[in-house]
Amino acid sequence: MTTVTVFYLGATGYIGGAVLVDLLKSYPNLQVTELVRNPAHVEPVSELGVKVVQGSFSDSDLITSHTRAADITVNLANSHKAELTTAILAGQKARVVEDGKPPAILYHTSGVAVFLDGTRQHATSMEARHDRGW
Repeated sequence: MTTVTVFYLGATGYIGGAVLVDLLKSYPNLQVTELVRNPAHVEPVSELGVKVVQGSFSDSDLITSHTRAADITVNLANSHKAELTTAILAGQKARVVEDGKPPAILYHTSGVAVFLDGTRQHATSMEARHDRGW
């Protein structure tokens, strides 16, 4: 059986950390690489049994290369940094177009409203949701 590789962003966050722990319990044979921004978090995340690479959301080449190599990319970290999303998508495209590998899975949460087109209709809808607290 082939080892499934995962590039994970967000392990030090509230949701991302909980999801990673559950993911590793449910699928202990996954080979997970986590991007960690804060040097103080490298050791605690490593202790979960994952490979850690230190960098930032601005390290486009680093993110693209790890996304390109991974069968699955999980982004629970951030959705409003265009350079991060662009680097993830560039890695997934290169995996298929340049490497001839099958398409990877991208699991992305957080801030779906970032992708709205900015029309007043959407703004009004989002304002109404915000006023209701959700």
